[in-house]
Amino acid sequence: MHQPSLLDYQRQLIIASLDDFTPNDTLANFQGGQYGADVKAWRSAVTDFLCATLVCGLIQATHRREINDKRDVRLLRALLQQENLECDMPIDILWNVLYFHGTPLLVDIMTQCGLRSWDSLVAPESQELFMVLEQVCGDFKWR
Repeated sequence: MHQPSLLDYQRQLIIASLDDFTPNDTLANFQGGQYGADVKAWRSAVTDFLCATLVCGLIQATHRREINDKRDVRLLRALLQQENLECDMPIDILWNVLYFHGTPLLVDIMTQCGLRSWDSLVAPESQELFMVLEQVCGDFKWR
């Protein structure tokens, strides 16, 4: 399956280091985002990205302590895919109200790589960033 580009990931991490964001805000250029032709592929990529960056300690759920306390990827994945949950909230609304933010680790990484500014959204792909990320998030396949 096609996956987001390194530049897509880089831009999302810049945003995460600067502001809160929702799943619907995540990887907005990949597959056309929430309004694209392949919403299923986009949602799968967003879910994988959010779970990987949660496990690595790069992001936290802003209002969901139960996800953060143990970096509970199973709960996060279940929420995002509404699997085996007694969730009375439609998934389209959930993807707009579940917020995340970058952790101090992410802020430090983005600052170290000179990418912690809104102007950095137009920066070219940073090899330095992905070298650091491969050390921090060894299991996630950025490429």
